[in-house]
Amino acid sequence: MALKQSLRWWARRKQLGMFWRFLVAMFLASFIGLEIFVILGSAYDEHKLIRKLDAPEFEAALNAELAKGAAIAHQTAGRDPSCALVLQTLVFNSNALKVLDNLGANSRERMAPAGRISLAYLQDGQTLCRYAPNAARRDAALDGASVSTYRYQVANPAQPGEQLQLHVDVLRTPTLQWVATKDMPWNALVLFVAVLNLCCAITLAPILVRRIKRAEKVARGWTEGDMHARIDDSRNDEFGSLVRSFNTLADSFVDVIKVKQELAAVEERNRLARDLHDTAKQRAFALNLQLTALRTLADSDPAEASRLTRSASSLVHHLQNDLSNVIRRLSASTVAELGMREVLRQEVASLFEGSAIDWQIHISDDIDDLLREAPHLAQQILLIAIEASANVLRHAQASRIVIAFQESEDRYTLCIEDDGRGFDDQNSDAMGMGLSNMRLRARSLPHGELSVTGGSAGGAAVWVRFRL
Repeated sequence: MALKQSLRWWARRKQLGMFWRFLVAMFLASFIGLEIFVILGSAYDEHKLIRKLDAPEFEAALNAELAKGAAIAHQTAGRDPSCALVLQTLVFNSNALKVLDNLGANSRERMAPAGRISLAYLQDGQTLCRYAPNAARRDAALDGASVSTYRYQVANPAQPGEQLQLHVDVLRTPTLQWVATKDMPWNALVLFVAVLNLCCAITLAPILVRRIKRAEKVARGWTEGDMHARIDDSRNDEFGSLVRSFNTLADSFVDVIKVKQELAAVEERNRLARDLHDTAKQRAFALNLQLTALRTLADSDPAEASRLTRSASSLVHHLQNDLSNVIRRLSASTVAELGMREVLRQEVASLFEGSAIDWQIHISDDIDDLLREAPHLAQQILLIAIEASANVLRHAQASRIVIAFQESEDRYTLCIEDDGRGFDDQNSDAMGMGLSNMRLRARSLPHGELSVTGGSAGGAAVWVRFRL
């Protein structure tokens, strides 16, 4: 029971995985979008404010208002509370300073209480009264910040030596953006974004999840071999386009599989034909020669006839083994067990039994051990040697054949040489498909190639070269 509950919990978790990822992605996108909005809005407000503060008409309007305010401040200069109240009134009622309204962290309603707007009445360089609340907090808050300070001063025309000084500290980027970010009503925004994104995720995520589930089911069928299944999704969006691409890909896979199956069948037929030609056909030819000689010697030489009978029986046995090996593909394991030299000796001995051809095999122990470790390559080399030897028996009219294996660094050479009548390229078709098979087998070896040249004793030599 507990196991079933655990499986159901994991299934639900897996089903909601995309939903939660979708929701988290929407949250991140929303907060990043809000921050970008704050940055762009702050940069725009800063640009607009700096343009207004640098405008000549702003300074002219501000100086006119300060000139009028200087006369009022003179009347209350000896009374600090009254003078400070007059200066505060000038700051908040100034029409020129309205350019600072509704500019976030650089607005007049934010800068004045924070001490970033200060207005002082001076007499002979001495401050008589000043409006600059929270001056200590202002200095700490702006320590190391990016700030532009604008200074304006107007003399009192009625009282020489007296003047009003106005300081405006304007926050610049990136300090302005940092302050604007902190001033955002994040509690309300987080709640709003959470509700909005949750509603969007509940609406949109299941739609996408259902479509993905359908595609996943079909894809699972493909992995299990059902290549005829197709994803049913006809919507004209990005996911629908992806689905159609996968369906087209599945159609292509089906076509490729059919072509590969046909090629595999053709290759298997060709392989069987080569193997039968290089083994069973050669033994059948030798058997036919021995049976012909047996008929001739049956009456005149009973002892020789008896020997040929035993040899023919041995060839029949080998012929049965060849057919079995072709069907079961067991020849390579025979090479691995007995070694190339022994297998080749047995094959050549049975092939030339009853003929007058003298044969020799030269394969060193090192090469024999090496070919034991690569039985599939050894099998191809063995069949080439058998085919070349059978061609000598049938066509060369030779009295001697030498099969030698040589090694030079990492390059190996197999030579089958006879002392027969030689090889004529113009009459190579008489060899049937034997030469073609030998070339194909040689090319299957690493960097393999086959060539036929004249032999040193006047016959022909078949050369097989490859690398390991």
